[in-house]
Amino acid sequence: MRSDATISAVRQMRDEPEPSYSLAAAPPANIQTLDQVLSWHVRQHAEFPSITICGEGDDEIVTYGMLWREARAIAAGLQQHGLQLGEAVALMLPTSRNYFCTFFGVLLAGGVPVPLYPPARRSQVVDHVRRHAGILANSQVAILITTPQMRPLAGLRPRCMFCRGRHSTAAPQAPDRCHRS
Repeated sequence: MRSDATISAVRQMRDEPEPSYSLAAAPPANIQTLDQVLSWHVRQHAEFPSITICGEGDDEIVTYGMLWREARAIAAGLQQHGLQLGEAVALMLPTSRNYFCTFFGVLLAGGVPVPLYPPARRSQVVDHVRRHAGILANSQVAILITTPQMRPLAGLRPRCMFCRGRHSTAAPQAPDRCHRS
C-alpha cells in the first residue's frame, strides 16, 4: 500500500498538480462503524476522494459518493441473493475499485466481509482454494465473491457470485449454479 508521501512524490515526478482537498471536520465521536463513517463523509463531501488506486498508468480516484453509490448497489444485490444479517461474505478480489465497493457493500447489507487474497496465477487456483478452505469453513461463509476467472471456486459450499468488469457498478452476478451453505 502506498503512503500519501509516495503518491505525492509520484505526482510530482509526473508534473501533475497536487489536488487541493480540505476536510472541514472529523467524523463525530459517536460514529462507531465503517459504514457510518462512509455515510458521514458522503453527507459532508461526497465529491472528495476516498480512495486512490495506484496503477501502472493513471491513478484511479474513487470519491466518497462513487463508493457509496456502488456499495449500495452491491448491498441490494447481496440482499436479493439472500444474505442475512451477520452472515460472512468472502471477498477473493484483487485490490481494485470493485474490491473496495464490494467490501462496503457487504457492510451496508449487514454482512461481515472476509477478505481473501486471490491467487497470483490462474494455475494456482486449485491449491489456493485448498489453503483457504479452512478460512471459509471457520468463518461460516455464506457467499463468496470473486472474479469470473475464479470459476473453479463455484464448486465450494458458499453461494458464489462474480464481479463483472473493471468498473462494474452493478451488483455481483450469480453464476448459473450457486451452492447454498
